[in-house]
Amino acid sequence: MLTLDQPTRAEAQGTCQLGIGSTSSKTCLQEVTFCDGIKWLVRLPLAGHVSPDYADEKLLWKSKPCHSSARTLPFLFPEIKYWGLAAANPLGLGPYIILDFIEGVPLDSILGDPRATHNFRLIRDDIGESVIESLYRQLAKILLQLFQFDFDRIGSLLVPKTRYRAPVRPLTFKVHDMLQTGGVDTFGNRNLGFSTTSEYFRYVLEQYWEQFWSQPNSIGGEFNARTKYESLSTLQTLLDSFIHPDFDRGPFKPICDDLSLASVIVRGEDDLAIVGLVDFEWSYVGPAQLFGSAPWWLLGIRLNNVDTFSDDDQHEILTRFTKHLRLFRHVLSEE
Repeated sequence: MLTLDQPTRAEAQGTCQLGIGSTSSKTCLQEVTFCDGIKWLVRLPLAGHVSPDYADEKLLWKSKPCHSSARTLPFLFPEIKYWGLAAANPLGLGPYIILDFIEGVPLDSILGDPRATHNFRLIRDDIGESVIESLYRQLAKILLQLFQFDFDRIGSLLVPKTRYRAPVRPLTFKVHDMLQTGGVDTFGNRNLGFSTTSEYFRYVLEQYWEQFWSQPNSIGGEFNARTKYESLSTLQTLLDSFIHPDFDRGPFKPICDDLSLASVIVRGEDDLAIVGLVDFEWSYVGPAQLFGSAPWWLLGIRLNNVDTFSDDDQHEILTRFTKHLRLFRHVLSEE
């Protein structure tokens, strides 16, 4: 672990300036420029959006994929200069990562509509298919290279040697959301891992049942409660049919629950060549089937958030997603 107690570039160069600051869904980002022109990026957990009990762990999984993947895709991942847990941050702002700053533009800011009243990260419908195909092809190549990583058990990614004891069961986007926004702990015994896809899928289903029974406001009335109960019961009956026998016992793959277009950095508005990936939040080892599932980011937003808006939006966006999924599958098969 590299901490700020060690001599830093700021001490060596004398001064630095704070540049543009921004936030993602759960992270605060701050650009820092030194007097010799070198830029770094400081990342901190966004207060109120990340459970303080799990902020250290979340950072560890964010730093590890960058270290591991950098060996396969060295041109895409920023070098980690310093990182440390909350106890090592002299400012009391929680765990931190300091990385090389990648010059470019987040892809979602180019493809989305900042004037939209909602779903501002939804890819605009005036973006040409050839542009989307080019971007999908670049992303497909990246995913296929990451798919080369093999693991023999499902669970948390191994982390660099620290004094932090990493639990076996992974900190996923969903389990954290249930805990942080719903107040329901669905981890179970975190010292137990999973040796098969079947075990893990049953565990995920149990998380949904636990939320259903323990979080009253996770349902919206009697009709919604009955619908969710019937859906979960049906899924429980059919669960084994969703598991591909060739992949039940591995090999397992690196999974990133939140690889969004906001994490994809391109050269500029007129050149959409991908020059970096800056975020691997909520990463863990999971079933190969999850890695091979339709990416949620094909339209820039999660489909499970769409029905919170108008019914017209829901139908239109689902139709667009299906079209984009066919295009992505075509590109993936060619690569």
